[in-house]
Amino acid sequence: MLYPFWRMAYVSAKQDGPKWEDPFVEIPRQSDEKKVHLLYRGKTCYIVMNAFPYNAGHVMVIPYRAVPSLVDLTEEERADLMETIALAQKIITETLHPHGFNIGFNIGASAGAGIPKHLHCHVVPRWDGDNNFMPVVSDTRCLSSSMDELWLALKKNTPKHVASAKMAFPQRQAKKAVPEKNASENGVPAIDGVPEKASPACPKCGAQMVLKKAKRGRCAGKTFWSCSQFPKCNGTKPTE
Repeated sequence: MLYPFWRMAYVSAKQDGPKWEDPFVEIPRQSDEKKVHLLYRGKTCYIVMNAFPYNAGHVMVIPYRAVPSLVDLTEEERADLMETIALAQKIITETLHPHGFNIGFNIGASAGAGIPKHLHCHVVPRWDGDNNFMPVVSDTRCLSSSMDELWLALKKNTPKHVASAKMAFPQRQAKKAVPEKNASENGVPAIDGVPEKASPACPKCGAQMVLKKAKRGRCAGKTFWSCSQFPKCNGTKPTE
């Protein structure tokens, strides 16, 4: 059994930065990429350095859309995720020349996921004699460079972004008016002028939500957000 005692400093430390409900959603929206150590924005996912790495050059590949598991991704997202994981390995290899890699997912809190509602893949470079992945001796870990220096080095071997912060997150842009009810915008169905692509994440499972209209009862005619995984998940949210 391995005990990563040194991670307790991260768990118990006072967080001075912004308090984000889901940092994996907010990180790629930041204009200061160096501050959050963002490396690459792809079509459906991005690469960012782990803020508390297991080893020098530890990065994560994360879908923009907050989903808890691989099965919740679309086929396009899964394909793009794998391509971006391979890209992350290539960037690290060209920059740091490791002897090997640990690449994988922790799905669910019981499996060790720090943010279980938002899937993320760890890409960890390994070197012979690097303390067997987790430094457990003398409560110490060794990183050869600062995070900023590593970010600059990795960035030199990183291709240009496919998407900008705004392009990757249309839900953060102002909602466009739709002249007719149930009209569509670029083929995306809409209700009362609110396209599905602007939907929030389900508060229960993290999946994308869809806009629905109540058909009966006191709220008949009113719109509300409903989990796209219904009836598997019955999460709802008002359209405030």
